Amino acid sequence: TSTTVTAGVGGGTATITYALSSACYATATFTANALSANSGPTGVCTGNTITMTNAAPGGVWTSSATGVATVGTGTGVVTGVSAGTSIISYSIVYGANTCRAFTTITSTTMTPTSGNSPICQGQSLSLTNSTAGGTWSSSNTGVASVGTTGVVTGVGGGTSIISYSLPSGCAAQTTVTVTPIDVITGAGALCATQTLTLADAAPGGTWTSSATGVATVGTGTGIVTGVSSGTAIITYSTSASCRATATVTVNPLTATSGVTNICTGQSNTFTNPSAGGTWSSSDAAIASVGSATGIVLGVTSGTAIISYALPTGCTALFTVTVNPISTITGATSVCATQNTTLSNATAGGLWTSSNTGVATVGSASGSVAGVSGGTSVISYTMPTGCFAVSTLTVNPLSAIAGASSVCVGQNITLTNATAGGSWISSATGVATIGSSTGIITGVAAGTTTISYVMATGCTSLSTVSVNPLSPITGLSSVCIGQTITMANATAGGAWNSSDVTIASVGAGTGVVTGNLAGTASITYLLPTGCFATSSVTVNPLAANTGSTSVCAGQTITLSNTNAGGTWLSSVSGVATVGSATGVVTGVSAGTSIISYTLPTGCTAATTVTVNPLSPISGSAGDVGVSL
Repeated sequence: TSTTVTAGVGGGTATITYALSSACYATATFTANALSANSGPTGVCTGNTITMTNAAPGGVWTSSATGVATVGTGTGVVTGVSAGTSIISYSIVYGANTCRAFTTITSTTMTPTSGNSPICQGQSLSLTNSTAGGTWSSSNTGVASVGTTGVVTGVGGGTSIISYSLPSGCAAQTTVTVTPIDVITGAGALCATQTLTLADAAPGGTWTSSATGVATVGTGTGIVTGVSSGTAIITYSTSASCRATATVTVNPLTATSGVTNICTGQSNTFTNPSAGGTWSSSDAAIASVGSATGIVLGVTSGTAIISYALPTGCTALFTVTVNPISTITGATSVCATQNTTLSNATAGGLWTSSNTGVATVGSASGSVAGVSGGTSVISYTMPTGCFAVSTLTVNPLSAIAGASSVCVGQNITLTNATAGGSWISSATGVATIGSSTGIITGVAAGTTTISYVMATGCTSLSTVSVNPLSPITGLSSVCIGQTITMANATAGGAWNSSDVTIASVGAGTGVVTGNLAGTASITYLLPTGCFATSSVTVNPLAANTGSTSVCAGQTITLSNTNAGGTWLSSVSGVATVGSATGVVTGVSAGTSIISYTLPTGCTAATTVTVNPLSPISGSAGDVGVSL
């Protein structure tokens, strides 16, 4: 069998023995020439060099992989070619043997550093290297500093070499240029809608705002305008793309709300949602304002600027015009259903009523109509928006209640729910009325207007007709069993009696019949409702008693139980009668009505027959009896 001595350990000789299992063995003597180990770095960066050395002189250097690393044969200078490993050998020939020392070299490829340059003073950039495990450093920290993560910050104008070094010693470098920039001046706080001006000594730059909803800036002017509360970063960029920044704070100042026109003597409340401010007026003689309330009062015509100042110094302004106002002229009261006209010296306005259930008003005319009792505010709004008001009282007007007609000589009573008024008749020749009683008396046929004037001056009217009615004519007494006829000049009426047991009357004739001693009212009623009355007395009358015949030349006596009457003969040539005695004397043959008339006018009549009586004939001395 055979074997290979792969490595000498040290200079000298050594016996190599081959032993069999039978304890037989063979030996040989081997000589190892002395060779020192290589010394030097074991790694190299691609594109860089390292130097290998060996204490034994006269040897030759070789590389097992020249595509990874090459080595100078006589110098031991190793050059990194590409990433990988290569065995660097140092060989010395000793007779028939060549001794070699080996070193494995690792060639590392260092990726270049990436990142933008130049940068501006006060700004930063991030450098990166895809090879992990390195350390960043700056050659001039007065120009640029670099953090452990590769973030480079410009400190001052100039250049600095930024290095990324691996533990192997490999390093990538990049030069960073820092451009200086001036600081922005003028930054601070401003109010919404107000401005401030920023400046930068570096010429030719452009201004921008990070939040245009908070503040805008003129690109070439640096004039910042506050938009709404908050902060905005204002940037000034030069032609070298360097930027300076300043923070601007915008304090809130919301617009004041309120009317732009008010009227003299009137007020309006102004408001601002930003609390804590103070109100003031540029001219309190035109418009005053409560410092804490915002209540603006128009004093006289003109304009004034109303200011609302916050503790931040922000101020909102509002111009107020105070317009003159004319007062309403005219009555302050009117009666329901009646009219009055209001006026205003300022033309072109419109009239309105606050309560059309109480009073209406013509929008252009100012003519007010009372509707019902109460009050309504009548407003006159001028073209300026100013308005004058007048409180109008509408006095209630109660209707007159009662009949609308009355008869001549008769009465009706009118009433009104509103007490304390006075009654007036427009034609007292037709009807009169009690001023406080409302009792109307018909005087003559016709019409009259009855007025009820209330304490407020309001007047209710009612037309009353007076219907004609003639008085009853005829006797006022009748005897029992006798008749009288009553009459009325106004045709078409009907007669009636208040007590037909005393006196009855023909409804269509007016003939009254005495039935029983006493008094009854006879009424004549017209279709109009008018009526006339007359009192009729029915007088008692007993019949005459006594003989109803008498002989001529002889007497009879009549009598009547009703005393005080007077006797009368209708034909005194037939019979006479004693006016007080009732003794009837026959005068000649015939009949005569003997009447007994009482002071009441009642008459009882008796027809008396007077029989003839022939004279006695015969000789004188003869005695005869006349039968």
